Parts: sequence; structure tokens; C-alpha cells
Amino acid sequence: MKYINKLTLALVVLCMGCLTACNQDQEGAIYQPNNAELSFNSSALEDVAVPAGNPVYNLEVFRGNVNATPQGKPSFSVTVKQNGQNVELEGCTISDYQFEEGASRGYVAINVSPLAVGVNANVTVKIDDADLSAGGVQATSFAICKEYDWVSLGMGTFTDYFTIGDVTYNVEIQKAEGFDRWRVIDPYAESIKNDDGDNGDWLDTAACPYIEFWNIGDGLVSFNPYYIGLLYQGDPSAKIYAYPATALGLTNISGWADEKTVLLAPYYYVPALGGGFNYATQYTARITLP
Repeated sequence: MKYINKLTLALVVLCMGCLTACNQDQEGAIYQPNNAELSFNSSALEDVAVPAGNPVYNLEVFRGNVNATPQGKPSFSVTVKQNGQNVELEGCTISDYQFEEGASRGYVAINVSPLAVGVNANVTVKIDDADLSAGGVQATSFAICKEYDWVSLGMGTFTDYFTIGDVTYNVEIQKAEGFDRWRVIDPYAESIKNDDGDNGDWLDTAACPYIEFWNIGDGLVSFNPYYIGLLYQGDPSAKIYAYPATALGLTNISGWADEKTVLLAPYYYVPALGGGFNYATQYTARITLP
């Protein structure tokens, strides 16, 4: 019996020795990262909007090895559509990787100053091979656009002598931060309720949400076409818009009457009919700033 037990013990020790040897053979070298192990969160990100006054977007980057400093610099491209083709937008910049000490999450700052407001661009950013994490997301893409940051200046006034008549309403005035560009908010909201211009069945139930105008030099301003809330002969398909005169090849006389007062002199245009009314010298829209 003692002989059998000794034999069994010897076999057990022998088996353990074999298993240990097998494990040592299969373990190999333990993985030791020798770079920062960078990665993006995804290869495709949601659309981004940046303010025109500070058109910079901080793109998140993740670092697996918080003790390592990235060696390379990210490569990137910014393209816009022109005549159906993707064209590189020159003048955009990207920063080095920005990580606080010991942090696993950082960013690169992308500046799209050359991008025009309201235009969409496509951005692609790529991590250098030397900094990439094993199995990480090396490149990411997203759409970006630049928008004005609108700040309320308070209440001003609005009068449209063509649509409303001599009635003046208090309206909110906003300014694009960092730009000589303004908005008149809901300029026709109250006049439509009251039908101050006695427009009858020409009157629609709503007009433009705002009028946007900006300086163009020499005391003149321009503005985006806006809907004045009137229907030509009551036809819902024949909306009347206020257009800048230059859009119809006419001389622009819209401008500043004084440092607080702007006079818009529109051409009233009906896109559905391809024509309109040139009352620029007879009827203006008067805007006073706070």
C-alpha cells in the first residue's frame, strides 16, 4: 500500500512538472507597449458646428499608455464641394496632441477659419503609425460647418412701409459676435395678427422668422432675401419676398441713416411669377438698434 501511494505521489509530481513546462513554453513574452497607443473613438463621427468667431473644434483622442508621449503629429485634410468635386480647403490647421500628465483622454484642435459660414466641409484626421494602438481606430471623418454666434442686444424697432404702413413694432435685435451682422427677430409676427397694412386675402399666416443684414462698406448694407408674409393676389404659391436690389441687377441703396438706424430698400419679388415690384425709392423697411 505504501509502495502504491509513493508511486501515485511520484506520478502527480511528474504531471505537475510537465504542466509547468508546457505553460512556460506557451506563455511567451508579456506584451509591453512601446508607444502612446493612441486611438479615436470611432471612424465616423457626428456632424460638428463651430462658431464663426472662434472656428476651432477639439477632436477627442484616447491614449492607452498614459506614461508615453506621442511621437508623431496627426495628418488631416479638409475638403469642400466645388462643381461636384471634393477640393482641398487651404489654410486650415491642426495642433499637436494635447494630453494632461497621466490623462488617457486628450484632443487635437482643428481650426477651419477659411471655411465660409454655412458651407459644409468634410474633415479626415489620421494617427501616425508610430503612435497607433494595436487594434485602434487610426482615422476618423466628420462633417463640419461654421455658424455665427448670435447675441441679443435688446429691443429695437421695425417698420415696413410697404407691408405694414406707418405702424412701428418693438422687436429683438441680435448681433453676430465678432461681426458687423445683425438680425431682426420675428419682424412681422404682430403685424400679421393685426393686418396693419389692410392686406386682406393677400395676408399669409406667417412670415420670415428674422431679417439678417450686414455691412458691405461705404455706409451700405446688404441682406438675405426674406418673406414678408404676403401672397400675390392671395395665391398661396405666389409668396412675395424682399430681395436686395443687386440680386436683380439694380443699384443698392440700402444703408445706414444714422449710427442706430438702417433703411432697407428691397425689390419685392415673386419667385413663382419670375417678377415683382421695384419700390426701392418709395417704400423702405426701417430698423433701429437698441
